[in-house]
Amino acid sequence: MIELPEIETIRRDLERDCVGKKIKSVEVLRDGASAQYGSDAIAGVINFNLNDNSEGGFLEYRYGQYGEGDGEQSYLMGNYGLPMGDGGFFNTSFEYGSHCFL
Repeated sequence: MIELPEIETIRRDLERDCVGKKIKSVEVLRDGASAQYGSDAIAGVINFNLNDNSEGGFLEYRYGQYGEGDGEQSYLMGNYGLPMGDGGFFNTSFEYGSHCFL
């Protein structure tokens, strides 16, 4: 039997890796997902729902140093949504990170 991780574990790992800003929610469907997704989903399904903000956005910058002072890291992340037409939208995300080991 395959054991799926808890939703909070998935969310925490995604946030730590800076991917969570692009994901709106995570759904774990255990037994019985084959009725909705077909025979490939007998054991379960993990749905990653992407961010769908149609207006506004954010910009985030993170900087840090390693505990021994032997390196540093920085990340720049952003997301922006624009309404398009009648009920449509365009949403884009970006991420840039760098690591420097001294």
